Amino acid sequence: MSEEVFAETTAPSTSKRSSGSDATKAANGSLKVKGLHKVSSVRFLLLNLLFHVVYISSIFDIYFTSPVVHPEPRFGVKETLQSKNSHDHLEAPAKRLVLIVGDGLRADTLFKKHSADLLPIGSITRDGGFGKDGAMGSWTSFDKHALSQPYPYPLALESTKSLDAAQGVAGSIPDSAFAAPFLRSVARHRGAWGLSHTRVPTESRPGHVAMIAGMYEDVSAVTKGWKLNPIAFDSLLNQSSHSFAFGSPDIVPMFAVGAAADRVDMWTYDEEDEDFTKDATHLDLWVLDRLKDLLNRAKHDKDLDAKMRKPGTVFFLHLLGLDTTGHTYRPFSSEYVGNTIVVDAITREVEKLMDHFYRNDGRTAYVFTADHGMSVKGNHGDGDPDNTRTPLVAWGAGVRGPRAATLEQKKLLRAESKEDAYFADWHLEDVARADVDQADITPLMSTLLGVPIPANSEGRLRLDLLDLPEEHKARALLANAQQVLETYRVKHESRARRMVRYTPFGPLSQEPGEKRAGQERLAEIVLDIEEGHFEQAVARGNALIDDAIQGAHYLQTYDWLLLCSVVAIGYLGSMIHAFSFLLRGYMLPDEVIGRLDTSTSTGAVERPNLVKIAVAPLSGAVFALFAAQEMPFSYYLYAVLAFLFWGRIVDELPLFRAAYQYISRAKEGISLIKAAIMALSSLAILELMAIGYLYRVAWFIGFVLLGFAWPSFALTADFKADNEGLILVWGLSCLITGLFTIGDVNKEESILLLMVSAVVFFGAGCLVLSRPHLFFPKPSGVATSTKDPSSSEAAQDAHRKKVEDAHVSHLDHTLQTLRVQLVVLVVTAVTTVISARSLRLKQGLPLATQVLAWTCLATCLVVPFAYGFRRAIFVPTNDKAVTSITVRQSSSQRLAIVVFAFAPVFVLLSLQDEVLFFGCYTVTLLVWAKMEGSLHELHSEGEEQQSRKARRLLKLPELR
Repeated sequence: MSEEVFAETTAPSTSKRSSGSDATKAANGSLKVKGLHKVSSVRFLLLNLLFHVVYISSIFDIYFTSPVVHPEPRFGVKETLQSKNSHDHLEAPAKRLVLIVGDGLRADTLFKKHSADLLPIGSITRDGGFGKDGAMGSWTSFDKHALSQPYPYPLALESTKSLDAAQGVAGSIPDSAFAAPFLRSVARHRGAWGLSHTRVPTESRPGHVAMIAGMYEDVSAVTKGWKLNPIAFDSLLNQSSHSFAFGSPDIVPMFAVGAAADRVDMWTYDEEDEDFTKDATHLDLWVLDRLKDLLNRAKHDKDLDAKMRKPGTVFFLHLLGLDTTGHTYRPFSSEYVGNTIVVDAITREVEKLMDHFYRNDGRTAYVFTADHGMSVKGNHGDGDPDNTRTPLVAWGAGVRGPRAATLEQKKLLRAESKEDAYFADWHLEDVARADVDQADITPLMSTLLGVPIPANSEGRLRLDLLDLPEEHKARALLANAQQVLETYRVKHESRARRMVRYTPFGPLSQEPGEKRAGQERLAEIVLDIEEGHFEQAVARGNALIDDAIQGAHYLQTYDWLLLCSVVAIGYLGSMIHAFSFLLRGYMLPDEVIGRLDTSTSTGAVERPNLVKIAVAPLSGAVFALFAAQEMPFSYYLYAVLAFLFWGRIVDELPLFRAAYQYISRAKEGISLIKAAIMALSSLAILELMAIGYLYRVAWFIGFVLLGFAWPSFALTADFKADNEGLILVWGLSCLITGLFTIGDVNKEESILLLMVSAVVFFGAGCLVLSRPHLFFPKPSGVATSTKDPSSSEAAQDAHRKKVEDAHVSHLDHTLQTLRVQLVVLVVTAVTTVISARSLRLKQGLPLATQVLAWTCLATCLVVPFAYGFRRAIFVPTNDKAVTSITVRQSSSQRLAIVVFAFAPVFVLLSLQDEVLFFGCYTVTLLVWAKMEGSLHELHSEGEEQQSRKARRLLKLPELR
């Protein structure tokens, strides 16, 4: 690719598509070109940038609006109805509740049996042997008497331990063992267990809000989780008599700050303690130690003791260690399994502490769960089943005991374990499993404590988890239905007040005589309870909860049709407007645009356009509708931009007519069949790309088609004959790049492969430095149109020498930049090796490597673009027509700088073969650019030949 040379003249500038003769005429000022009629590229880009910045926010207005409303009444079992029976006051089964959350805990890790290579040394006996019998007792005896028997992992609660795998440790190590023997014992013999299914986003803040407040925040709430941002709605902790919360500074303050005055006491460690490079179990042990301190202090503090003994007390223990360990070492590691053992041991210790403090009064309920899971890659946030499935174990006061699985349930569990490796080796097929939605945990805990259900809760009370009288269950479900219905009513009344033509949700539309939605259905449930028809009351209560939840969703998405229509119209207008810009600036010949501009500038009176006439009243009606319905300001912006683009499209209708006429008159115009084939092919490619988000093999098929089918069917025989080597490289690059799309996405760290990739890039850089003229060809010289015939040959040689010196200056500067980039590449490779070794040895990340890594990252992203890209050099001339020659840094040099700027970044941030993918993908793009350039040259030569054939001498019979 040659250097770019431009001549600045005193005459009007020429069009990009002008021929050499036209350029000469333009230099003399005799040719009127359409450059003055072109739409400014800068203005076009700025307008579209503004459009996309505004319209991208429409995603939040459509899908991520907050569901929070503020209903006034709260409903608990006591507030449902005044029963005619004498036992209308039913005491809450639990006086206190302990909620333990293992942040980022996978359900399979908790329940399954793990192989010996995942058992950490820190969970093995002090002499290195794994205790199965003898003084420690057997697994069988511990399973039945988990609180009284010694814990199988005696070092689990030690503050200093190793979490390395148990391979090679002397002693008797079993082939496999459970990581959570205590919680498994609870599930098998004392409580209920199952899976809690979360929703996207599977992050800590939304997960805890769903568990403790019973509602699913909008997805944008994840941006609030990294700093103190108290929840602006009700929660279980706010409804409790008093709550004691321990854990992460990112989670606990959300529910403590902003709650009712002095209702929540919290203890959090410092953010600096959350070190992803070291053992994270100390964070969980810190929580246990603070709980011990609180219980010990209560023995000597009467006020604190009285506060802790009030009915409706909540203890919230947030254990962050698993999330930190999972991010660092991934779930299938001895570190993650070891942390699970620690969490299980902490849970057992907490129950023993509570039993001792409250003297085994049997009035404590326990709920153990997780806010989200963890994918095999060690991350979360998306809808991967590994992230949405979390464990749930509940036991204690008010919770039913284990139920034997039916024959049908056993068959289903066995089939599930065979079809999905996630459920393999759980060994819980004989105990019935109860799965719930994550928000269902909130009404469960509220019912156990006998406190009102938090406002905005959309969870459903799972009666099959409770050990309560039938009337108590029916009344608890009624309270659940009343709270969900109240949330719907608030949204319903808000919509009905401000909507111009409001359509209520059908199943909850108000019947004649009803003052509020659902009033008659509530009365029927109350009557069933008073008459002792509890099963019928439960059935009607569940149906009302279903309708209320669906109605709330209906109102939450009430504006979707209107807003999606406005946004779709706006995007369509933007695309058509962009197409008109391409037609005017790059696709239609100059003479077509010139005739179009001449016809529009003659001053002829045009007939009024009915579409333009209708725009003003239509836009006014839309804005009036928005104002009447109190729509957000962003709705006005969406409509304004949509009207703006479509107004411009109406102005460009003559352009579209001219384009159609030009194509129709073209001798080799596109036939209708060919146009249909091209349109269908484009749609097929778009559909293939969409399928690629579900099945990654579609991307491989796309690359293969692009590399081999496109050259075979779309390129001419002459082009293929002249560019055989280029087409071969194109096919191979597409094939190799496509192979990356079908590789395993769950990659293990491979420093060797990373270093090989770094060496490949370093070798390519050295090749570029040693053969610069092969990659950056010398310029072909100055165009003849820039030469001054009156100047001497010596002057022209001197001028040519200055231009060549400018080219050499650009090349030397580029090579100097590439040398610096190669040095940075070597430094990043060494830094990556040192960092990986230090982390593997669990020594943390050395400060020196942190500084080097951040310095290299900043250097990669700043220096090449601030220093490597050079401004144009102006070489003055003595020519009156051409005042100076502009010599710019070639695009090939800039591309090389860009490629080697990001290579060190990929080395720093990659795990395995990502650097190689970047290299292959870059080669594919460069070859693509080369092929497009060759096709353009071939097309230009064909047009020039046709132009020569068209200009011939007139024959004698043609003279008039």
